[in-house]
Amino acid sequence: GITNMMDRLSNPAKIKAYRLIGYEDRILEAEDFADDTVDGGCVGSGHQVTALYEIATVDSSLPIQETGSRYATKTLADSEEYLTLNIRAKKPDSETSDLYSYSLIPDSIPQTIEEMSSNMKFASAVAETAMILRNSQWEGSATFAEALTLVRACESVVGDVYKEEFLYLLTLLERGT
Repeated sequence: GITNMMDRLSNPAKIKAYRLIGYEDRILEAEDFADDTVDGGCVGSGHQVTALYEIATVDSSLPIQETGSRYATKTLADSEEYLTLNIRAKKPDSETSDLYSYSLIPDSIPQTIEEMSSNMKFASAVAETAMILRNSQWEGSATFAEALTLVRACESVVGDVYKEEFLYLLTLLERGT
């Protein structure tokens, strides 16, 4: 499973700040990321997890705390890369984790709801709903109506009893009942 969930390394020429949505109480100190004795979140073998990040570009007015970076600004100033996502994971019978790195470039980021995968639309709606229900300081202008729009745009809802039930509950929340 994944022991130390993620380390985010952003390009300061492109990204002002970022935050992992919903895991505010699981953030690791930078020095703990490579420490296999520190549990940053566990995902069992064969399971999947979706991590959602809010990313503020350098010209954004979003009130997200600025982050440190290992990138050298002048080195990547001309690069299209936004950030590098590092994941540490242990193989089932291993005591030590392996590092997996993935670069994120703008072409890989959906720009509209229509470009988002059905699962991403659904995950975004769930996260938006959770922020509203928790009275999160990050909910901003989120509404149940917006979350409902995302869920209704998901092709994968029909026939999935869990997603259909979420749609029903979200409909009740949006109605205020």
